[in-house]
Amino acid sequence: ITKSHFYAELTAGSTTEMDINKPSIALRKNIFTVITNLKSVTFTVTALDSVKDAISNNVYQYFEIEKVNIKNDDISSVNLEFEVNNSWFENNNFDKESVILNRFNAIEGWAALKTDIISEDVNSTVYEAQSSGYSVFAITAEVLKSKIVKAVEEGKTAFEEAKETIKIDEKTIIARA
Repeated sequence: ITKSHFYAELTAGSTTEMDINKPSIALRKNIFTVITNLKSVTFTVTALDSVKDAISNNVYQYFEIEKVNIKNDDISSVNLEFEVNNSWFENNNFDKESVILNRFNAIEGWAALKTDIISEDVNSTVYEAQSSGYSVFAITAEVLKSKIVKAVEEGKTAFEEAKETIKIDEKTIIARA
């Protein structure tokens, strides 16, 4: 499954938003700013079933962004907006807060990109990640952990976590009263 877009001309300093609009491709938008004037630029986004250098078992989707007549050095910023179906989290016991967009580099391998939730509803969660360029990407998540496990990993005791939870609940009860 592929989506391509051709740009006759891109002006230095301009930000362009490429809408994907393909339900089978998790990437919704490719938003980029160029630093040089460019002509006859094409971007092609392809959803991939698998890749040679797989990242983990917790992959929602791999996709590749290929480009013609534009180099990563011609771009000052790239924001990639993607959507994950909430049923994937529920069916696999994954934590929606742990979703990361990972970018593959042939020399360094996989690198996690800064990824943030920008919206969510009952059906899906939308994320945005910043990248320094284009290649193969993987959307991944971690297994959902209980509050107690997270607390222990953060160095808190189960008792301290329970006290924090009670304080939160106390504030909620007071706020509702």
